[in-house]
Amino acid sequence: ASSPKSTSSPRLSSEPPSRCRGPSFHSRQRESSTSLHVFDFFKQAQSSATEQLEAFSAGLAKSRNQFLYNLEDLGQGGNVMDQLEDTLLQADLGMATTDDVLEEARYLRSESTEI
Repeated sequence: ASSPKSTSSPRLSSEPPSRCRGPSFHSRQRESSTSLHVFDFFKQAQSSATEQLEAFSAGLAKSRNQFLYNLEDLGQGGNVMDQLEDTLLQADLGMATTDDVLEEARYLRSESTEI
């Protein structure tokens, strides 16, 4: 008596092939496309931030140069302390800093005249 031959064939899945092999080409392409969009977003944000920083730096340089020119013009007629106060306030140093600088300047002026 011969026993029936058992053949062990690979078990076939009842699921469609796309689920068996992982993400399909189209879903990988969508993921890649989404990744590129995210990368583009960050690249544009970096470019925008760089442009803003350059503009800010140029503005600071302009303000600094104007402040220095104004300091050079001190004492060309009028009260030097009033001119200094105006220059400091125009440079947006604020009242507290301006008052501190003026107080120090008055002190140094009084010390230099005592000698």
